[in-house]
Amino acid sequence: MADGGYVQHEDIDRVAKINPECRIYMPPRHSQDPGSYLPKEGESQCIKEWRINMGKVESRKIYKNRAATSECVNANARNRGLQQFFVRTLAKVSSNMCLFVIVHNMIRFWDLRS
Repeated sequence: MADGGYVQHEDIDRVAKINPECRIYMPPRHSQDPGSYLPKEGESQCIKEWRINMGKVESRKIYKNRAATSECVNANARNRGLQQFFVRTLAKVSSNMCLFVIVHNMIRFWDLRS
């Protein structure tokens, strides 16, 4: 699942090449327009399948769950000061993110346990 504001057809194609069985749940731009779910001429086969899949009611229900899962985590990250990284290099950013994930999971465990 991904935020609908960041739709990149190249990314969808790349994911489909890496793992053809992966389903992408991300609304197309202008998702309020019913025509945005129809395949467009000149698009790759995986983009056409993605549009058709996101036009289904079941896919929209699955995507609605994103708000309850990822948006909560994003809000908690910002409330805990994780708005930008103060380190450079991918290895250091990954380390910081791993620490945040561990702490987040521990806090959620303690909250759900009580």
